Amino acid sequence: MLRHGNTWKRPAGPRTLVRAQRGTSLLEVLIAVVVLSMGMLAYVNMQAVALASGKIAQFRSVATQLATDYADRMRANAAAAPAGNYQFVQPYAPGPVVVPVCAVPAACTAAEIAAIDLAVWRNIAADQLPGGGLFAQMDPALPPPPASPVGAMDLWVIWRDPALEGTDEAGDGCPAAVVGAGNGVNCMHFRIVI
Repeated sequence: MLRHGNTWKRPAGPRTLVRAQRGTSLLEVLIAVVVLSMGMLAYVNMQAVALASGKIAQFRSVATQLATDYADRMRANAAAAPAGNYQFVQPYAPGPVVVPVCAVPAACTAAEIAAIDLAVWRNIAADQLPGGGLFAQMDPALPPPPASPVGAMDLWVIWRDPALEGTDEAGDGCPAAVVGAGNGVNCMHFRIVI
């Protein structure tokens, strides 16, 4: 034994090491709580980003399906598409619309079929996307068939993103007639070749 001041201590060895600390201090507990809290906040933030990304992917997938349906409707009515009957250049107004009927149900004209297709498509878009709508315009740079072998239509599928609701943001790529709509409007552009 060694004498240290007025007390006797054993020399420090592997089994006889004297430790002054007998438990965790309050400071160590606080640091552990802070580190754990930061980890939990990062996890919650990651979950929120994952949910938002999943919703955006869902909206884009639905918009792609709607654009494919619109292109199929145009190609099925080959007489009305080049005449511009599938254009829809009105200001953005989401919501269901009334589907017109043919004057003579047994013999609808190409223009009447186009009007029905457009109304039905707008109702499907309003049902499948929040604030679903469209803006469709023939490409003015290309003359329509038969003057040109290829005609083209620019189509924007439009919806309101609930995550951006209440903001004055409009999505990138929206046509000028839609950008002023604000309030979380998103657009996805497609080019349809007739």
